[in-house]
Amino acid sequence: MFSKTVLIFSSLFLFLQLSACSVKRSAFIEGRARAAVATDDQQATDAAEEILKQGGNLVDAAVAASFAIAVVNPQTNSIAGGGFLLFHDGKASKTRAWDFREVAPMRATADMYLESGEVIPNASVYGAKAVAVPGLVAGLYEFHRAHGKLSWVQVLAPAVRLAYESRISANFSRHILENASGLQADSYLKEKFIPFGKPLKAGAVLRQPELAHTLEGISNGGRDYFYKGEFARKLSAWMKEEGGIIEMRDLAAYEPQKRWPIDAKWRNYRVLSMPPPSSGGIHLVQILRMMDKVPSSFRENFSDEKVSRSVLRVEAFKRAFSDRSVHLGDPGWHRTPVGDLSHPN
Repeated sequence: MFSKTVLIFSSLFLFLQLSACSVKRSAFIEGRARAAVATDDQQATDAAEEILKQGGNLVDAAVAASFAIAVVNPQTNSIAGGGFLLFHDGKASKTRAWDFREVAPMRATADMYLESGEVIPNASVYGAKAVAVPGLVAGLYEFHRAHGKLSWVQVLAPAVRLAYESRISANFSRHILENASGLQADSYLKEKFIPFGKPLKAGAVLRQPELAHTLEGISNGGRDYFYKGEFARKLSAWMKEEGGIIEMRDLAAYEPQKRWPIDAKWRNYRVLSMPPPSSGGIHLVQILRMMDKVPSSFRENFSDEKVSRSVLRVEAFKRAFSDRSVHLGDPGWHRTPVGDLSHPN
């Protein structure tokens, strides 16, 4: 047995999403239980705290925070995207990895972003054809259904309210400014985020009634509204008009996956992290182990220990990312040698 266990949360939606800016920590006591929340936006943290105060558990709070972030910081987390999470079930004494990343539409091809063998600039970044089948709604819905305490409607209520009216954060304001040219290319996004030619600044009021309507549909109709109902029909129709390839069948067929985490020993710790299609879990184990296996001859080349450690980190990351380029991918379509890559030697 390992003496300690470390859970590493690797995701677009983090179980408790951490950021260096706009963080609020909330701690309170209910009986003997304690909870702490940290997100990349004050409004999302408040949403999680609100759910906890209503008697919700950490799953309820995490789902509420994730949907709230999809409203106030959509560049980091969106209902049009997907995510990863690790969940440790204390009662069952087991940890499972939830994979609800986006997937390619059924009509996707290997050369869809090429023309005459050459890459079409930005074709995989902008436009309807760049969009993958979203997984966030299905993943959070099933996660909440399995482990949540409050009703689905209660958990989504803060996000719906924020969609009707929220405040632009400093983080989101910077993103709007940095991506102004791309946003201006779309008439709706230009009107919403760059009204009268001026990017919205931190503190400005943002109203998104269309998003609120969609979230209300998800709240009342569950995942079926998004993947089989009104939203699915509207999205597939929009895709057809805009030259995208997502169809109703893509949305209806989407299912989140539950996987076993990367489970590795490092020093006296047991490290549990996200498996493929995430590369983070394998990277973490590789880098930690490489940092521990440095020959003395390497250190002798540097008179300054800080320089030595910095060079070592850079080299470890370089080698891990080299493996990523060659070996890592979606295990449903690509053989990933997890055991070899995370082997102690």
